[in-house]
Amino acid sequence: MSEPDKTHAPPSSTLVQIVCRQTNYDEETSIRKLNEHHQNVEAVIREFHGIQTPSSEEQSSSKSTNQKIFKAMRDFF
Repeated sequence: MSEPDKTHAPPSSTLVQIVCRQTNYDEETSIRKLNEHHQNVEAVIREFHGIQTPSSEEQSSSKSTNQKIFKAMRDFF
């Protein structure tokens, strides 16, 4: 059995209420934004506040600040 595609399912009322509380979107706009972001409430709120998601390069780099500093020093010398 295949799972139904989540992008075509209407967002739950709980998700719509969360988006409405965290933004000044009305219900129609909240539903549209949730569909655009595949039911991801966090992505909708990030877009509303203008927060960009970290790039994949920053996410893949799990080096500490100290490691980055010493790497830069080694590259310099």
